[in-house]
Amino acid sequence: MRGLDLLIGVPILWFVELVLGILLLCWTGLSLSDYPVAVLVMSLLGACATVLVSWLLVCRKYGMGFFEGFRLSRPSGRTVRRCVLVAALCAVIGASLQERFSTGQSLLARMTETPTGFVCVVLLALLLPPVEELYYRGFIFPALRRKIGGVAATVVVALWFAGVHAFQQNGDWIVLPIIAVVGAIWTVQRLVSDALTASMITHWAYNATLVLLALVAKALE
Repeated sequence: MRGLDLLIGVPILWFVELVLGILLLCWTGLSLSDYPVAVLVMSLLGACATVLVSWLLVCRKYGMGFFEGFRLSRPSGRTVRRCVLVAALCAVIGASLQERFSTGQSLLARMTETPTGFVCVVLLALLLPPVEELYYRGFIFPALRRKIGGVAATVVVALWFAGVHAFQQNGDWIVLPIIAVVGAIWTVQRLVSDALTASMITHWAYNATLVLLALVAKALE
């Protein structure tokens, strides 16, 4: 995969996200937290576009299958256990920091104040991790590593990953450093293993643990 692929794919997806964002604002006005279903629908449409563009430039263009192109393989039980342990530890630490320092005013936090919004956030948390891994560490990271090296690519992808969550966390900036750290951990997994499997498992397990913690907190209210 070459740097040219990034110059093609990233602008296309930025344009798609821009169009979806405009449609979302037209649908909801400025009260996005009051229209969680709209946020869910537009996010899933963006996810579909992300998977399609990433697949075209990573797999289709170079004549590789999906699993070969994104370097996905069946993980061993030991790998799964390690990934889940790392994810659970990061999620507990992150949730503790967020509980202590969070303002609770981010878009996602406001969405969870209603039952419908909470369900939409849970669905996004469980459905988007594989898509984000395919894009950031399956598409962007290999192209950057080829150009600037593994360490620099790891830093860029971790910061990039955190930056795109700024809109979601607007008003609750303490979450962004946490996202940057876990994003760095997932990117290091991609770098060290030279595969996407471990980071995909860890990312999904991290989000699933956060969902579980949120459900427990709601049950105790």
